[in-house]
Amino acid sequence: MMTYPTIPHMHPDEAALDCLADILGMGQSSYLFKKFVETQKAIYASASHPAAEHAGEFTLRVLPYPGQTLAEFEIEIRNTLDEFHASRSE
Repeated sequence: MMTYPTIPHMHPDEAALDCLADILGMGQSSYLFKKFVETQKAIYASASHPAAEHAGEFTLRVLPYPGQTLAEFEIEIRNTLDEFHASRSE
């Protein structure tokens, strides 16, 4: 699990972060599901963006299959996020 601090509830950017969480990790058509679960690298993958009154958090949850170290898998998640960013920047 990787969590990043974000903006509070009702911030103008809240909707954009909610949409990003949906694209990255909501359901079987999500980016993380396709990259990790469909390729049998992980059992589970999701993203969420709960926002509270004073702060929010963007959370990525990816549960790898046994036999992979968390350090190796963290690098793979970060590389996947870089790949997602690059594909959207073109």
